[in-house]
Amino acid sequence: EISVSVKAENANYETATNSYTLKVTKRAVTLTSATQSKTYDGTALTATTVTANEGGYVSGETFAYSNFASLTDVGSVDNTFEYASSTADVNNYSVTVVNGKLTVSNATITITANDQFYTYNGAAQGVAATTDVEGATISYCDAAGENCSATVPQLTNADTVTVTVKATKANYTDAEKTYKLGVAKATVNAVTVAIDGWTFGESAKTP
Repeated sequence: EISVSVKAENANYETATNSYTLKVTKRAVTLTSATQSKTYDGTALTATTVTANEGGYVSGETFAYSNFASLTDVGSVDNTFEYASSTADVNNYSVTVVNGKLTVSNATITITANDQFYTYNGAAQGVAATTDVEGATISYCDAAGENCSATVPQLTNADTVTVTVKATKANYTDAEKTYKLGVAKATVNAVTVAIDGWTFGESAKTP
């Protein structure tokens, strides 16, 4: 912005003067970064696209963008960025920045825990549940999902119980599954003993 004074002179005329202001306003441009989302997978989420409003730049002038935000863990952040230009004087622009969003949502855990049924053999029986996520914390609870422990449930004597398995890990939705653990009574086969013509189990008689 500058002030200009004008003076006009000519013979036989009174000298005239005036002044005015010469001003060039900044050109308005709105820069909007992209919005993007994904399910957690352990890698960083980035979105490096920026859109300028139509007619924002003077022909032949553009901006370059860098230092975009990134997000790895579950959550949401503004997709911030920086801008500069090698073809324009940034000071000639009135820049409005609109940040998009980066969002990472929880991944899922799948528990493998099938019903387990055994026959009594005098030993403790029962195997651990597994998950498809390395490092997940597994706990075993009662049928109501309470009284949890990291100890794998096992039965020795004939019985049947319901086990609730829970699996947790940061950036994953907690998982839960129930299964039945049972030990059936063993079967004792009948034994036949013959003693000189006398078969055990028959009514008493004289050989």
